Amino acid sequence: MNFWCLLLIFFGLYSAKQASAEDFESSILRVYSHVQKPDYDAPWSGRSSERLTHMGVMVDADHILVAAFAVTGARHFEVEKLGDSRQYPMELTYVDPTINLALLRFSRDKPRGLKVLPRGRDIGLDDTVSLYQGLEGESLVPTPLRLREVEVKPIFLTGYSAPQYVFELKRSGFGWFEPVIREGKLVGAAIAQAGSFVYALPSRVIERFLREAKHKPYRGFAELGFSLSPLTSPDLRRWAQADSLGSQVGAWIHSVDPLSSFGKILKDGDILVELNGVRVSSRGTYQHSRWGRISVSEILSDMGEGQELTVKVLRDGKIKRYTAKAQRSRPVEDKLVPALGDEPPYLIFGGLLLQELSKGLIESWGSQWRKRAPLFYLFEEAFQSLGNRQDRKVVLQRVFPLEYNKGYHDLENDFITQINGVPITHIDSVREALNKPEALQSGYARFSLEPGGDEIILTYKGLDQVHSVLRQRYGIPEKAHFWEPPDQKL
Repeated sequence: MNFWCLLLIFFGLYSAKQASAEDFESSILRVYSHVQKPDYDAPWSGRSSERLTHMGVMVDADHILVAAFAVTGARHFEVEKLGDSRQYPMELTYVDPTINLALLRFSRDKPRGLKVLPRGRDIGLDDTVSLYQGLEGESLVPTPLRLREVEVKPIFLTGYSAPQYVFELKRSGFGWFEPVIREGKLVGAAIAQAGSFVYALPSRVIERFLREAKHKPYRGFAELGFSLSPLTSPDLRRWAQADSLGSQVGAWIHSVDPLSSFGKILKDGDILVELNGVRVSSRGTYQHSRWGRISVSEILSDMGEGQELTVKVLRDGKIKRYTAKAQRSRPVEDKLVPALGDEPPYLIFGGLLLQELSKGLIESWGSQWRKRAPLFYLFEEAFQSLGNRQDRKVVLQRVFPLEYNKGYHDLENDFITQINGVPITHIDSVREALNKPEALQSGYARFSLEPGGDEIILTYKGLDQVHSVLRQRYGIPEKAHFWEPPDQKL
């Protein structure tokens, strides 16, 4: 057999293995979510419903895997098979915003000829894949890509750090859960795009979510409960008594969460030497067999709540070993700045609109919210405090211009830190502080604001009339959350 025959046979076998876009049109579906986002300047009224388009993947006979951002704030869902104009109702089965994944189930009937998309293993650096997009048009459009690197970076919904594939792609419009496919199998799903880079969850994360979604109770994804910083400065290493480790071993531990499993074990300034037997470099990385140098926290992507997590640390020049149960990443509702999708908790007092700070409120500044939102809001969102799980930031979202609150009309977008001397930690504490007997007796409510240090002092007298004017002038319904004296039914 001559060379040309062998070459023809090779390319024939190669092309036989390559799946076409049509092969996946029964497995990759278009998902519509109907969202009614809150109006943070008028939280008593919802905005008009908006239909958003996402992509989903058949993972079993009845379920479609989608991104959590596809279901956040959505009222109902529909799915459409490419080439079939009929839309089928879906219902939410499970969502884990921590890892940005959710499952939808067919409510009644479903399209004919659906096929489960088989799932493959994690890919390695320089492996080639196809990213399939079908948000518009009647067919899937594949884009060939090569895996550039893998980063452990925060999921934008919650800030939880997880391994993500990094692909370079000059075109925009990706990150809507486009499937990443290699050799006819699902190996990832794109969840974000920043500039010319597309980020995708690897198959191991997807597999773990699907496995845990069937487990009761859901064990979720584990987190370290502390942060790591590079320990590369020679002076810092000498000061930390880390010379015995060599120059390339051990990362600096800081920001230990007091509520985590290691909260009462580790200390800021400890040096992490090993995590579950894996040697930690001075940059907080280790050598992954397929992904090269990567953050050691990647190890937790395979761990669930309750599994043993062992650390070896250097403290005061001595090696110490500790073991604790891995703790599930703190739920979104326990975050200081939660990603709320429903009506935000709020209260109106004399034309002051007070409400809890949330990711949704920050993003209400539009697509450029990272540049337009108040800097101190962005700081709280990026560096969430680790205090009491019930803590929230309450903001002065709006001051309705009334003669009653004249002089305070330019104090919007500040934090309310105290009312009548009572620390404010959530919207219910606002009611409690306003109901303080001493304040009611004095006849005045006193609000302390940050970061400017301003104060607002308003009388309780005549509030009923003020609130009546607000209802009439701004069309605020009776059911809106106005403050009422404690002797009246709220």
